[in-house]
Amino acid sequence: MRWQIGEITFCDKTLSLISDGAKTQLEPMVSEVLRFFCLNPHMLVSRDELIDQVWQGRIVTDNAVNRVITKLRKALQDDPRKPTFIVTYPKKGYQFIAAVRAVDDERPVNPPQHTNNILLHKTHKVLMSALVIGLLSIFYFLLSSDGIPNQDRLSDVSALTREPGLELNPHLSPDGQYLLFTEVHDGSISLKLKTLLTEEVEIIDHGIDTWEGPASWRKDGKAFVYLTTKANSCQYYLRSFNDGVLAKQS
Repeated sequence: MRWQIGEITFCDKTLSLISDGAKTQLEPMVSEVLRFFCLNPHMLVSRDELIDQVWQGRIVTDNAVNRVITKLRKALQDDPRKPTFIVTYPKKGYQFIAAVRAVDDERPVNPPQHTNNILLHKTHKVLMSALVIGLLSIFYFLLSSDGIPNQDRLSDVSALTREPGLELNPHLSPDGQYLLFTEVHDGSISLKLKTLLTEEVEIIDHGIDTWEGPASWRKDGKAFVYLTTKANSCQYYLRSFNDGVLAKQS
């Protein structure tokens, strides 16, 4: 679909803006947010509604949302102090105030009647949270490892990771040389394997739009089990790990 936003043409298929003959390429999430605004012009949208509709239940931080809005404003050359496209209402949300029409069918996009979907969104969040918590509880109950060293072996306290995001679910290998942990950063969840001696970090990656982790070591330390989650499915993987060498993903 192509949209005319004032003097700017936006194509949500090519993720691009065209203004005065110049083309600007957008990042996928920036394009998704702009498409949502084009479908809902002049409507005051809360941050929670924006996350529910655009990120569709995925875990995303406030900083990640702010970065996407900032990048969109920059692409539109919109001054937040004197906005002509996106108005921010503190503690309330955002409003796209520019005139928008769908170019393909030449029909103007009318502001939709605002209906209260907050209860529906909250119900969706509760169900998704309950599902995730249930899966993680079963995962840890069945696959919990004895790989944590005894308390009397800990002689001091030292930082094992220094990643920029939120780090969760640490699992130390039985020999104490490797650390598995999940990291939440920029709206995504990834599983990382760190060699403590060399501080090398390897990312367990199953592609775009997939969350990896949490994970748990096998008792012999020669393999670990981890969870991958997509929009509508999840799957467990068993990954071999012998002598510090991670088996290739099949």
